[in-house]
Amino acid sequence: MKILLNTDFERAQVIELYQQKKSSIEIGKIFGVSTKPILRILHEENQVIRSRSEARRHFRRNSNFFKVIDSERKAYWLGFLAADGCVHKNYLNLTLQQSDSEILEKFIIDLDSNIIIKSYTEGPYGLHKFPTLTSGVCICDSQLVSDLHKLGITERKTFSLQFPNIESQFYAPFIRGFFDGDGCVSIINDSKYPTVQSAVFLIGCASFPFLSMVQEILMAECNLNKTKLYPKGKNFFSLQYGGNRQCLRIYHFLYDEANIYLERKKAKFEQILGNRLNQLEIAI
Repeated sequence: MKILLNTDFERAQVIELYQQKKSSIEIGKIFGVSTKPILRILHEENQVIRSRSEARRHFRRNSNFFKVIDSERKAYWLGFLAADGCVHKNYLNLTLQQSDSEILEKFIIDLDSNIIIKSYTEGPYGLHKFPTLTSGVCICDSQLVSDLHKLGITERKTFSLQFPNIESQFYAPFIRGFFDGDGCVSIINDSKYPTVQSAVFLIGCASFPFLSMVQEILMAECNLNKTKLYPKGKNFFSLQYGGNRQCLRIYHFLYDEANIYLERKKAKFEQILGNRLNQLEIAI
């Protein structure tokens, strides 16, 4: 049954929904009509039609969040976006596997925003043989994107990513954020002693200069030696440190006094180190 939107009650509903910051598209879907009759009613009722940019701004957020990196949480999110964020024109997009949506919720809170996290099913494509459940946010904000540009988060940043100019006290949360986006920790068997297992810490990146700077910081902060940045394919490198004692130092550097992190990665780090956490504390 086609809805005509001719009654005073229906017209009042359209106005009320629009004043509640619903878009003409959203209102049209509610009534099962196109945007044309919705916009006609709004014009007839002398409603000021929001521009596209105004329509996008009905979600609250702190546009100056990345203006100055002066806190742990800002540094962490900068690192996370360096790994998994994407900017295009005035848009910032962050999409993760749906099981990690809890970290998206923390991002929204820190951004002082009420934007809605949306869920999608992506694929299958490429190496993904099965559909993947994802969650993400897309924010239109020219100031936010401009400030990220100044910090190295640019369009097509994959190969050109540079380590940002931030104070050294924020290196740990920044690298923790990048690790949460593009890093992992695992267990390997010793080649000489198959029954002996040890932890391995790894961060991957297509930007050699960026990864080199991360290594320099880890060497200085965790008393590590310089290792080769392993090439993975044509345009990808990995920074890898193996051994329980070395990984324990990295763990402390990343997580001591940390207030923001991806829960599952910290838990996996602790699970892999396991009882070694207490044993190795004495040895180090």
